[in-house]
Amino acid sequence: MVGCTPNEETFLDIPNVDFNTCDDNCVTDKASIDVLMEGYGAALNDLSLEIAPESNGDVFLLASGETYDREDLKTADEVTNNFDIPIFYPLYEFGLILEKAVAVYDYCVIGEDCLNPLIQNGMDIIRFGYGFTETAGYVLYTLGENDEELVTTSIEFQIDDEFATFSYIEWYHETDQYIYELYNDGIYWQYQYADADSYMLYYIDESTGKSIKYYHNTPLDWCTIYDPENQTVYHEAFLSGEIRVDQFDGMSVLAGLAYDGETYTLSLNFHYVTDWNRL
Repeated sequence: MVGCTPNEETFLDIPNVDFNTCDDNCVTDKASIDVLMEGYGAALNDLSLEIAPESNGDVFLLASGETYDREDLKTADEVTNNFDIPIFYPLYEFGLILEKAVAVYDYCVIGEDCLNPLIQNGMDIIRFGYGFTETAGYVLYTLGENDEELVTTSIEFQIDDEFATFSYIEWYHETDQYIYELYNDGIYWQYQYADADSYMLYYIDESTGKSIKYYHNTPLDWCTIYDPENQTVYHEAFLSGEIRVDQFDGMSVLAGLAYDGETYTLSLNFHYVTDWNRL
């Protein structure tokens, strides 16, 4: 592997997405990449603010024993940490993936052995490669022990202030366990596979908020679905019998009904309740 070499390696028969990450102006030296990373971060921040414009706003915390007038109780950012309607999650995950890319080029120089202090004990980077342009990049590296390849990670992405897409693959050779993430054209997929009895699927349509998250780990299966047509979140844990249904108005929850197998619990958003003026 060398910088600016197109990644022709495939994993687990996963469909290939052409990210056009390697071309004549690809760079591999740390100083140049540091500058590019600042640009990626700025573009990611711009995209994040389009989805969650209040994400950097002040947080108003209530103190126990205090009294507050209704007009002083402001709604906080309803997007960034909203895991019921997770339209912010793909960009959040993209930020984490960029950090993983930094962890390789920051310590590994192409053409030299890599001693990376961020790699877990007993593991070495056996091979690696990376290349970046102003709007795209890739990182590919394999960890192992005694020259035996154990884990391969592939990162590819494109980003500017109007558009972002990425893929992330983490593959464990001996067990065929893997994590696969793809964010493209506003659709996010994540699939984690350990074995036939343990896997997870996550789907998000960023434009509508429609999402499905299904976790299978016999017998601890659970599923969460957001349906944008009726603005309802439905969650069920199949073993315990726990069920929760929440009704939303945009990104704000209106009311919810939960059942834990024994007791029903009703919750209300008091911003929508009338005839009160102090808390």
